[in-house]
Formats: sequence, structure tokens, C-alpha cells
Amino acid sequence: MDVSIRYVNASDIDALANVHSRSLRAAFKDIVSDDILDNNFSFEHRKNGFTRELAAGSPTTAIAFAGVSEVGLLSFGPSRYIDIVEDTIELWRIYLIPESWGSGIGEELLDWGIEEIRRQGYKRVILWVLEANLRARKFYEKHGFFHDGRSIEADYGRKVSEFLYIRDL
Repeated sequence: MDVSIRYVNASDIDALANVHSRSLRAAFKDIVSDDILDNNFSFEHRKNGFTRELAAGSPTTAIAFAGVSEVGLLSFGPSRYIDIVEDTIELWRIYLIPESWGSGIGEELLDWGIEEIRRQGYKRVILWVLEANLRARKFYEKHGFFHDGRSIEADYGRKVSEFLYIRDL
């Protein structure tokens, strides 16, 4: 499959919102409340979020296309929840539309993101993943991330734990 990945610009807002909303709703349907799925993960809510992020210039976001169709996104930036050392950055998100799960595009997107992060001089990547999101946890573990034992509690219409994962580059 012909996959291309590039940094986003303002013309990508709808594509980002589409990928993120569809992926979140599918991945989290049995983990978070229906209210969160319907409101916080809606196309419009995600579109507004990406509009704010692009205006702020953070996080850094890339989009993946299979042919001409958007299929994935990846964002990285400053740590949102914990203090980290200068040579560390947080992978905020990596999401694919559900039809692309298991296709290898996720690996391509992660490899691209890791190489970009490494190119910018970072030595370590952290990320947060929901404890109950076993598919994502298995994906990250397969690609060299490990849960370091730390977690935070989040409210997604119900209390859930997010695990901290780390990968040295």
C-alpha cells in the first residue's frame, strides 16, 4: 500500500478530525462513557481541538495517507502530565482509522515519528495509554515501549487508569 506521511497544515483540519474521531470512538467504545464518545470524541469537538493546536503551534502533528485518503495521525510535544528531562518528549497520540488497524500503517507511522523525534535530538519518548486499551498497549510493547509502573487516574465519564510507557531511542 502506498503510504505517505507529512507534517500537517491548516488545510488538514477536517482530515485530522475525521481520523481522530473515528479512531477514538472505535478504540474506546467499551472503555469510556457514551457521553464522552458522543461529545468529546465527535468530529466537531476534535476539529475545534486541532484548530486550537495548530494555532498554538503545539503539539507537532503529522498525517498519514494511503493513496489520497487520510488514514492516520501522530502528534508529539511537551509532556502534559509530568515533569521530564530536556532530552525527552511525549508522544501525545497515534491513531488510525479502524479499517487500517492491523495493516502495517501504524508501524510505518510510528517509525516515521520516532525517526523525526530522534532527528530533533531527543533520547527518550514517553506516552500515556489507557490501562484497558490492550490493543494499544500490545502495539507499544511490540515496538520497544515499556510500562514503568507509573499511572494516573483520568475521568472519561468513568474513572480509568492511564499507564506511562517509555522508550529510549
